[in-house]
Amino acid sequence: MNQEHREVLGEPRRDNGLVAPGMVITGAGVSANQRVVKQLTNTSSLGPYRGGTYQVTASQTVGPVTMTPTNPVYTAASGIGGAAKVANYNAFPNRPADMCDTIGYAPYPNGGLISDIGSSYFSGVPQANFNNLFTASQNWGTGGTGPDPTAALQFIDDDFNLGINRSGAFNSYCLGGMTNAHANPGKIQRWETQIATYDGARPSGKINISVHQYEGGKQQTLNSVAATSTDRATAITACTSQFNSNGWTLTAFGASNQAVATNIVDLFLAYHVSTQYYNTLLTNWLGAMTTIHAARPNFCPAQFGLEGQAQWKTASLGVPIWGVFSGEMNSQELASGTAYQAYNNT
Repeated sequence: MNQEHREVLGEPRRDNGLVAPGMVITGAGVSANQRVVKQLTNTSSLGPYRGGTYQVTASQTVGPVTMTPTNPVYTAASGIGGAAKVANYNAFPNRPADMCDTIGYAPYPNGGLISDIGSSYFSGVPQANFNNLFTASQNWGTGGTGPDPTAALQFIDDDFNLGINRSGAFNSYCLGGMTNAHANPGKIQRWETQIATYDGARPSGKINISVHQYEGGKQQTLNSVAATSTDRATAITACTSQFNSNGWTLTAFGASNQAVATNIVDLFLAYHVSTQYYNTLLTNWLGAMTTIHAARPNFCPAQFGLEGQAQWKTASLGVPIWGVFSGEMNSQELASGTAYQAYNNT
């Protein structure tokens, strides 16, 4: 009759996987066909089931024993089509890349002065470091009636593309940092360089690997913290509060700190339905297809989500951080949505 028995299993290397229930254990003095039942205590810094004390089925062993866990189910059925495990999954033609038709990555570019952490980014440096953004908000004016709203939109577009941050340095996570336009190699190029290593030597019947981004989107917000959206009222309050907390006086750019915050938020929201945003996204995707990923049979960009909040019938009220509609799918379509349509029609 089996009784509960506890043994300590040594921590495997990170690439050796988990010590999971059902695995067979072997070692000097261990009875045949003994298995791990569950983990009792964890001693691994890598996470659970990588080392510690385990309950196992009965064993006649008394005292410490070095045991090796194995996974017979994996060995018997981890091959292609549920067949037995092949000798080496790190060698052609059994590598995961040899079996797939496409690889996906997820680019989430943000900007320079408008970042992914919200209004709290307006801190830690002198006010003058943000004066270009304040000037853009002044050009936008109340409801886009300022002296140069086109220049204001272009500044937001440049901020997204060029990513000159609050310290005057290049942000490699801006859109230009994803491509080779302002970083060489850009992050997308690094993906292509890796994917290209699988070209040519492909299993019979398989062409080169395609690229289908599985997620992505412009990751900027003006809410108080890193958020999944920019809500107009919330963002105006957050930016105003941050400006006031900094002790900044922005009357050179508007009637009050709140007025400047309002113009910044309204300008940012308007950018999401602008020609500038449409052209930037479409140019970026077409460039990725025809230049960076030119050797790929197919390249498809992606967006993490579709919709924003139900109350946002237009982009002037709020936008999701990654979506293609301001609110639900019957709300205003953003430039990201129309750019996708244009890309699919090329």
